[in-house]
Amino acid sequence: MVENNPNHYFAYGSNLHPIRLESRLGQVDFFGKGKLKSTEIHFHKRGSDGSGKATIQSTSDQDKIAWGAVYELSKKQEKLLDKFESLGAGYHKTYVDVEMENGNIAPCFTYEGMTEYVDFNSLPFHWYKQLVIEGSRYLKFPENYIDFLENIPSEADPNDKRVSTNRRLIKLMKEKK
Repeated sequence: MVENNPNHYFAYGSNLHPIRLESRLGQVDFFGKGKLKSTEIHFHKRGSDGSGKATIQSTSDQDKIAWGAVYELSKKQEKLLDKFESLGAGYHKTYVDVEMENGNIAPCFTYEGMTEYVDFNSLPFHWYKQLVIEGSRYLKFPENYIDFLENIPSEADPNDKRVSTNRRLIKLMKEKK
């Protein structure tokens, strides 16, 4: 059992890759990769830009797994991440026990889409989905999980500046092996 550390953050969406997370928070410490059993990742949390963002949802299906990265954050970084994640206005913070690769359990906080922000018709932008895929590749998640992510429908972002910014970030991710 890992010592209870409320500053362990379980990233499962666009913050998977350290390059993305560090672009928001500065240097972070990677603790390891882990999974939440009986949990699914979806892209139906409506973002402020109108697109679908990643969220997790518990399920009775024990074969469903949400993979993620565990990072150690300072309290200052956690508060900053709360702002990026629209805490209270899109996501709420929840506490989960993440099964790490070595079988240990890491108590973590993460973000889950608030019910009133769930829109089953929303789609992620292409670049957003790609951030999740690149993070999953970098962390060497199972191929069937990456295939699942690749098959999620997505749509073009009409904001050229946001597309350009995120394409540069994705390029940096692809360069870091």
